[in-house]
Amino acid sequence: MTAPRHNARPPKKLRVRHLPLLVVGGAMAYISVLAAANRFGREAVRMVADDADVVATVPERRIRTKGFRNCLDPSGPVPVILLSRGRSGTGSMWQILGSLTGKETPSDEYTGSNKRKSDAFFHNVGPYDGGKWILDVMCYYQRKYKRAKIVGFKWKPFREAFFSPASRNGLELIAKLANENGARSLKVIRSRRNPLDVLISQTKHELYGKSKVAAHCVKGDDECLRMQLQAGTGVKLRPNAVKLLREASQLEEDVNNELRKHGIPFIETSFERTHQEGDEAAEEWMRIFRFLGIGPKEGLIAQNLSTSMQHVSTSHKRHNETIANYGEIRDTLVRTEFEDLLH
Repeated sequence: MTAPRHNARPPKKLRVRHLPLLVVGGAMAYISVLAAANRFGREAVRMVADDADVVATVPERRIRTKGFRNCLDPSGPVPVILLSRGRSGTGSMWQILGSLTGKETPSDEYTGSNKRKSDAFFHNVGPYDGGKWILDVMCYYQRKYKRAKIVGFKWKPFREAFFSPASRNGLELIAKLANENGARSLKVIRSRRNPLDVLISQTKHELYGKSKVAAHCVKGDDECLRMQLQAGTGVKLRPNAVKLLREASQLEEDVNNELRKHGIPFIETSFERTHQEGDEAAEEWMRIFRFLGIGPKEGLIAQNLSTSMQHVSTSHKRHNETIANYGEIRDTLVRTEFEDLLH
């Protein structure tokens, strides 16, 4: 069984399509129209023969939401989207979601792990899918992981892709499913992380790449952790840190506003709240599970949560260890809205 994929393809060249002969008042006329193969969904094309008073219409090929079946199984695993920017600890969050509900499933960045892949994904889906791409993959996951309690994917919201017609069609479908199915609808977890820590992690992985620094480290892999901490020591940030932080923070707010605009129920959380020490983290996870309607909604304690975690923290606790130009960055952030991000 193979997951549905929307691999990007280059736009096809314009080509001439010839319509059948039209007989108008005894006169025969050929009509040719230029139709881009990658623009089937544009409004129905109207063509009028110069010597006729008849209009020929090519029906548009838009696939409307009501035109396809909701294949989600209400008694199957709960479909979940973990919506968060990259380098925000979502790999660990997805692992905990599976562990605490009985079965872990792969952490799939279905819509693209980076900007280029995300742009290509939504470009290929196109503006006339009606959000069916979400149903396709969620139903596939439900069939493949029948024994799991939660299935789904991680969605990284890159600006151009997230606000594309294909993405917005998907959001509209999520809202529609929520209105129709209520508590058994597709669930959205909206997670964030300290944007300064995201910037540090992004810079670290850009410098070293996947070949030298793994995305995550599991418990017991001391060598992986050693390399992560070494790579995360003395990371030099760009002097335009404030600009980058403002862009990132604005994107986070725009994503939330887009969800609200579509009327999508979602729960907001953060890496800091789900990975803090003590029972506060356990309470945050129970709040999430109550929203999902499955998993430990009561009685979860810090010890049980710690046992379920397979990933370990790969960053230093103090920014003066992590950031090579800490003094410069600190002075840049002081007296801005980002001053409290320093720790």
